[in-house]
Amino acid sequence: MKKYFVLFVALFALVSCSKDDDDDITVDQTNVELYSKDFHQITTNQANPTYSSENEYVAKVSNTGMITAKHIGSTFIDINGNQKVEVTVKAKYDLYEPLHDFNLTKSEVIAKRGTPTETEDTVIIYKNPSSEINLEIYTFSKVKGNLISSAILYPTEDYVTNNYALAERYEPYTYNSSEYVFYYIDALQYKDAKFVVLSKLYNLNYCTNFYCAKKE
Repeated sequence: MKKYFVLFVALFALVSCSKDDDDDITVDQTNVELYSKDFHQITTNQANPTYSSENEYVAKVSNTGMITAKHIGSTFIDINGNQKVEVTVKAKYDLYEPLHDFNLTKSEVIAKRGTPTETEDTVIIYKNPSSEINLEIYTFSKVKGNLISSAILYPTEDYVTNNYALAERYEPYTYNSSEYVFYYIDALQYKDAKFVVLSKLYNLNYCTNFYCAKKE
């Protein structure tokens, strides 16, 4: 009987240790801050851990634990379901954006942005809403009254930096070289996007960022 008791204790200790080893995951950093397109390699005490990202729009992770920062925001990398690494993707470039909630009405936009410089039935315009922006324009549906597009006009000299800033926040989708237009979406794939951002080189003096709901 004593022999079986000793065997039972040994087996219990073995099972317990194995479970503790799996639960006791250590990593080099539990909080990682990156800029878009930066990388970070997770170092852990596990031999072959399984990694997954809770939000791949913010950051992806490879099966070897290499984090790739995608877009501004925060998410968690899960390791074996027992440990998490928080990833924060920071902004390197400032970006002035018009409102782009396409459920907003004209009065709601005015409440948020203030009295417009010019207004018509379905359009409101703000001149020089900031020192770096020449125009901010909103158009509304005649039927439903909701916002259907918003745009800003800004100096051409800021075009390159502006597109860097957009790429930090949105996924580059395509580029029309004949029209000098970059297209961005708010998801990793077009089918999941809710809206589209167009960045266009308007002329030698001005560029525009145009926001509109995705067409199905």
